[in-house]
Amino acid sequence: MWKRLSRLRDRNPHPKKPLAPLEDFYVAGLPLASESGRLFVDREEVFRRLEELFQDPLQKVLVVLHGPERMGKTSILKSLGERLGPLYVPIFVDLQGLLSDPFRPIKSDQDLWQALMREIGRPFGISPEKGESVEGFLDRLAPARGGRFIVLMLDEFEKLEERMDEGTISLDFPAHLRRLIQHRPELLVILSGHHALQERAGRYWEPLMGIARSVRVSCLEEDAARRLITGPWDGFRLQYTEESIRQLLLATGCHPMLLQLACSAVIQEVNSRLAREGYEMYPTARPEEVERALDRVLAEGAWYFDAVWDRLTEKQRAALIRLAQSPQIGAERWILWREVPGISEDVLRSLEEKEILEVRGDHCRFRVDLLRRWLARRLSAHSRPR
Repeated sequence: MWKRLSRLRDRNPHPKKPLAPLEDFYVAGLPLASESGRLFVDREEVFRRLEELFQDPLQKVLVVLHGPERMGKTSILKSLGERLGPLYVPIFVDLQGLLSDPFRPIKSDQDLWQALMREIGRPFGISPEKGESVEGFLDRLAPARGGRFIVLMLDEFEKLEERMDEGTISLDFPAHLRRLIQHRPELLVILSGHHALQERAGRYWEPLMGIARSVRVSCLEEDAARRLITGPWDGFRLQYTEESIRQLLLATGCHPMLLQLACSAVIQEVNSRLAREGYEMYPTARPEEVERALDRVLAEGAWYFDAVWDRLTEKQRAALIRLAQSPQIGAERWILWREVPGISEDVLRSLEEKEILEVRGDHCRFRVDLLRRWLARRLSAHSRPR
């Protein structure tokens, strides 16, 4: 298909006949699977690290996959089974959904283990018996499992802390999980969430600290982000100038979800113009269309920026407000932070660790410039007279 389109473009680079609107296969906000093709980009380093940790299952480590909101952790988990191969049976568990299921409420450790055993047994067609221990269940599962390893992936692991605070799940749960990891060679465990275990309160996860290995999921590298903009699937027809590509990279900070949302919005803007002016085979996105698309992202992705803001401390919020109100230097939006009153280096570094800011010496900038724009709009709205 792509080769045929390439030959057609070479023969007739400016066809005059009306064509169809641009197709939009971008996926924003939902986990991607391996069949998503080139939309799922630049996670080779993460996969290599996971493969290294699981290459010798007798190492008996707990893997903690962590990173900021909507970075693609769930997509990685859902693609991991295919990467690891047939000797591994992936068991993906959405803890947010599991713990909020009204039909099977979790009111104790036993309820939680029963729910996890149901998920583990599902690929083998085996269900846990009432009151059965995890150890007994794994023994009963052995004939169906054969020589394969079970990879238990617990997504949104911080949700367990809320239940520990409520008392519905005891602080013995992490200790029991550690015993299983150490004494059941067939069981491999991944916790996935926003934080490394070392960032959480020790009273929750102290039993697991010694065996935990962290794997961080971050923004895309620029080369991968460019591929997502300019060649996300075969037959992609939209063209970009370098100026427009830089607009998207700076605004989204190469954040995978925001970049897909922005690219989808650009297609909508270009299709609106083409519907008015006539379709082209290879239209070029105009800078003003990219700018309107970014405005769409601010509106449609407000929930994301709200979530980021809610996770910050008061000191971090105050620092970002001051930085958002400060003059930026040039098109790359750098800020001379030492000249901004009330900015401490400790707070600045904490925001860098959260990937909110990028810091280079005396200069910093918002890692995702859309967050700066969102904050500026929020401040402007709050300052208007009523």
